[in-house]
Amino acid sequence: MTARNNLNADKKAAMGRIMDSIGELLQTHSQADVKVLTNLRALASQSPVETGVPSDSGVSETTNEILRNVIVQIEQSVESTIITGHTDTQTAIDTAMTAVEVTSDEAMRKKSLADDADNAWFMCIRTERSKLADYEDATASAASSRSSSTEPCQTQQDERSFQGGVTRTIPQFVCDISSTGNCDSQIADYRTAVAGALSELQNSMATENEQYTVAASSCTEAMDDVAEKQSAMEDELSAFNAQRDACLIMHETRMVDMCLFGGDLQRKCDKVSAYNALIASVDQVDGGGNSQPDREQEWLTTSKVKCMLSNLIDGIEINNASLEQCAKEVNYVRDVGDLDRKDAEFKVQTSIDRFTCQESTITFRGEMWETPSGPSPDSAGYKLLPFSPVFNLAPDRDPFAFCGAPDDAVGRVAQTVPMVTVERRVACEHGKTGTCQLGKTGTCHGKVKYGVGDFWNWKDMDGEFSCSNAVFGDPKRGKAKECICVTVEPAE
Repeated sequence: MTARNNLNADKKAAMGRIMDSIGELLQTHSQADVKVLTNLRALASQSPVETGVPSDSGVSETTNEILRNVIVQIEQSVESTIITGHTDTQTAIDTAMTAVEVTSDEAMRKKSLADDADNAWFMCIRTERSKLADYEDATASAASSRSSSTEPCQTQQDERSFQGGVTRTIPQFVCDISSTGNCDSQIADYRTAVAGALSELQNSMATENEQYTVAASSCTEAMDDVAEKQSAMEDELSAFNAQRDACLIMHETRMVDMCLFGGDLQRKCDKVSAYNALIASVDQVDGGGNSQPDREQEWLTTSKVKCMLSNLIDGIEINNASLEQCAKEVNYVRDVGDLDRKDAEFKVQTSIDRFTCQESTITFRGEMWETPSGPSPDSAGYKLLPFSPVFNLAPDRDPFAFCGAPDDAVGRVAQTVPMVTVERRVACEHGKTGTCQLGKTGTCHGKVKYGVGDFWNWKDMDGEFSCSNAVFGDPKRGKAKECICVTVEPAE
């Protein structure tokens, strides 16, 4: 047993000297990695029993057999590890690139949805502004109509009373019965005079009646026009409110779609960062398990050592010439593989059109509406502003500031509320009588209509007023009138 141990010790020493000679030759030509050589020397110095490789005789081995065993150990323990590492790195790159492609496709899909929502909202607000302008025109038209109704209806009021007279003089009836015996002739003359005066009065009354009829017709036409214009104004207000409600829904959709896109872009950029970190580890010298320079150097050194050991078995001297020949035979791409970094695919996925992940702002349509505030918006208050919101790449932060803000944080700077026309009875012509429990004086800040049923006169009021014919004119003779205050207010 002692003899066998001594023999094994001698073999270890011999292999150590062989590996030292090969290492010195490689280092002389700067063609070896010291760490790799140290590992290979330790592997070669192991005995057949320690390596688990049986000898042919079971008792002792020749030097060539030991060299063959070392070569097998290099192939099984070193080269296989390098090949597995290469495969694992390629799998990691493929997986990282797939993650970039998948998240990039999803981000592009969400961007398209956000662009569509932004355009839809933009066009909706443009129509909203147009409908508000239509309502303003209808309001002005209704006001003009009410103003135009004042004169014909006042004329009707003025023409309602008839105070006629006659130009001819009716003589005093005189008859001397003693001289004529009767008054027949005088009565006939008197009747003729009275008939003439009556005819003149009837003619005057017919003229006045015709004038009143014309005035009443003009007033009715004017009030019909007021009613038509008022109805048109209310229709335009309803159309504006309906459009604004639709835009509010589109605004919400727009905000959600933008934020969903931002989140998906953050996820893509996170995968881009992971890919870049992986490639950096692949390129790093003296790096980790993915280091391609380290792996190629290890393969180069190992292949040269294995080649030199094979030369010893074949009786070829270890020298510069044999080393040079061994170096020529090393081909990492052929024996291990060519690492595909997916550079072309990565370039496509990080192009400007698909987002480079270097963006500080994102452009959708590129412009947005600032809308007017307050209960009575003005179409002139709609303003176009540039819009390219700041983008935050950090996956643990909101992609855009408005994603964590109230809904009116972007695009609708001061959101207005729907408006409705409100009518309130505020006074009555005769005060507290019958069904009216209001006084003769009312207060209104808006439009006031005075009348009854289908007959109304209108006036603009801003404060206290008297509910009377004297203020509004009489739209319907012989009927008790009321005063209705009409205002436009926010819907509850």
